Amino acid sequence: MSAEQKRTFPKRTAQIAITLAGIALVTVVGAKIMRPTPAQTFDGKRALRLIETQVDFGPRIPGSKAHTQTAEWIKAELAKAGAELSVEPHDVTAPNGKPVTVLNIFGRYGSQFKKRILITAHWDTRPWADQEATDKDQPGPGANDGGSGVAVLLEIARLLKDRELKIGVDLGFWDLEDMGNSGSATSYCIGTQLWAKFPHRVYSSDSFGINLDMVGDPDAVFPQEGYSRIYAPEVLAKLQNAAKLAGSERYFPLEDAPNIIDDHYFMNTLGGIKSIDIIHLKPPKYFPDTWHTRQDTPKRISPQTLKAVGDTLMKLIEVENAPANP
Repeated sequence: MSAEQKRTFPKRTAQIAITLAGIALVTVVGAKIMRPTPAQTFDGKRALRLIETQVDFGPRIPGSKAHTQTAEWIKAELAKAGAELSVEPHDVTAPNGKPVTVLNIFGRYGSQFKKRILITAHWDTRPWADQEATDKDQPGPGANDGGSGVAVLLEIARLLKDRELKIGVDLGFWDLEDMGNSGSATSYCIGTQLWAKFPHRVYSSDSFGINLDMVGDPDAVFPQEGYSRIYAPEVLAKLQNAAKLAGSERYFPLEDAPNIIDDHYFMNTLGGIKSIDIIHLKPPKYFPDTWHTRQDTPKRISPQTLKAVGDTLMKLIEVENAPANP
């Protein structure tokens, strides 16, 4: 993601506040929702192990052996979780000038349904730890920035395997997100831009997207990112409602945060699906201390944070999947 516009705070509008109030009244009263067993609930410790597996492969830099191994592992995990697998390869010249094959990977559930939730994260890692004081040209592990979003998606996939769905859920893994150059917003999120520019599933007007980025820090909070407020305030309201129902609202403060160029920006502006970003943005530095450093290791990940995000997303899916109230 790019922090180019990270100090810009669009003003909250009355319309957004009204939308939030309206969505907050939405409940699942009247719908029979079975209480899940422990095996059917989001497991933060298991998600952490999924991060450790990714880091063990090495930095997932496009064109590297670790990148290839991770792609095969993600596909195998999705297949094990009963997803309908789709892979979109694109041969491009990366921002570093090298030819690479971009692999966007999708696991789909309920492919027959028009209404869909597209939940995404990038799975590549940055080739250089440019926030370090020395040896900036060496890569970092990418446990949080790259690994955490993938882990949450794969744990959600496990839970969706045996769920009866009345809506569709797509889990998307974006490639070549984090090789961007400072000062060039379009050099980031290249996988998402390629997906949007080439033929892809057309999403209905009641479908929406949620992108995850850096969702594992022990000190994380996920306020309302600027472009999310601009393009998809109604989706933010759904998320806020789900966080309250899941008991995770402290992680999702109802506060304005800066505009961030991330995958959701291109999902909105190019992809035709209203989308929000769940991203660590805590003042005053906003991004976590481990961002683009070699300190971004599994030891700096909190299973509790992963679970809070996962529980909230599963609650959102549950609410959207519930029969309409009479």
